[in-house]
Amino acid sequence: MSEKISIVLFGLTGQGKSSIANMLIQGDIYHNKDNSFKINNKVEGASFQIQYFMNNEFIVYDTIGVGEPDTGSVPHTEAVEKLRNYFSTCEVPLNYIAFVKKKDRWTEQDCSNFKIFKEIFKESEKIFIIIITECKQKWVDENINTLRNNVGTYPIIPVDFPFEDPEDEDDVVFQERKRKQSIQILTENLSRLNYEPMKLQVLSSNMTFETKVDKILELVPVAGSTYNLISSGVYYKLGKQNLAEERFINGFERAVLDAMSVGIGTVVSSSGKVITESAGNVATNIAGENVGNLGKLVNQIGVVPDTVAAATKGIETNIVSKVGSSLSKTFL
Repeated sequence: MSEKISIVLFGLTGQGKSSIANMLIQGDIYHNKDNSFKINNKVEGASFQIQYFMNNEFIVYDTIGVGEPDTGSVPHTEAVEKLRNYFSTCEVPLNYIAFVKKKDRWTEQDCSNFKIFKEIFKESEKIFIIIITECKQKWVDENINTLRNNVGTYPIIPVDFPFEDPEDEDDVVFQERKRKQSIQILTENLSRLNYEPMKLQVLSSNMTFETKVDKILELVPVAGSTYNLISSGVYYKLGKQNLAEERFINGFERAVLDAMSVGIGTVVSSSGKVITESAGNVATNIAGENVGNLGKLVNQIGVVPDTVAAATKGIETNIVSKVGSSLSKTFL
């Protein structure tokens, strides 16, 4: 493996994320000296911040444990916010994003946190894996239907890294041997999957709030389509290409419908006004130019809905780039 393999470990507090991280980075878990990633057996999490370490083979991100109460070391809501904000600016392409859970029945809290996991990393489902800790393949095979009902078809990898205080030398040797065998199984599975690295499209907590605002504004004629186009430019400049494209297409389609309802001239004029009011420090001529381009395109395609998506490709880079360059500072 010539390039480092990057992996994120996500899950509830106390599910074994740090043990996996230490095994990948150190090759073992230490009793008599500090580990790279702190481990404890308490209900409260050991990690207050997202940590990462690397060796010659791996870059491992051990995330803050979610699911803690308001009195915990990092309350659940705060932990989710930190995760969103951290990975929204992560520039390192990732090979694997792992949901980590101990071998046990699947609870409502597990379902809730798996849903959050999928929401945070929703643009990266191609590199999802499930790691079940304190587990062997036999248990996975026996419970595969239940697991599939809860996590879908993502690859499931069992691991077992015992780390109890040994009573004698034989226990030390036995636990170490089990850990070595299990890390070999994990690394072999990762090599077999061989996922291509993917740059994340995670939205920060502020961006997540903004998407809720967008859903409301979408209901407002003209203003909704204009806001979609403005925000598409902002997200384009922020490197969130998927969301930028989605906003641009939605905005353009709505602009077409607005044009059909109230007339192209009115749409162009009103949209220019909305843009100016939304970002007072942006030059009016830039806003007018880009909204004008929309009007010209509507005339060219004859307002045929089926051709909208194809037509947007021809002007997407031009409009998104210009609007985003002008408005990004206003919306940050």
